[in-house]
Amino acid sequence: MGKTFVCSLCRNGIIGGGLYIDEQSITYSTQKLTVSPLYRSLVLPMKEIKEISCLLYTSPSPRD
Repeated sequence: MGKTFVCSLCRNGIIGGGLYIDEQSITYSTQKLTVSPLYRSLVLPMKEIKEISCLLYTSPSPRD
């Protein structure tokens, strides 16, 4: 099975890349030219991950 898309990463409202996961690793991938080619595809093996946490940020609703 291939990698599964997890989420998009944004900065200042601009999509800057995505996170993908499979049984072996988590991968950050982007094609943005403002990101150094060295960092356009980063792979973190699952065996090196001790903990995963998530911070979900949403913009306030105009109704709030």
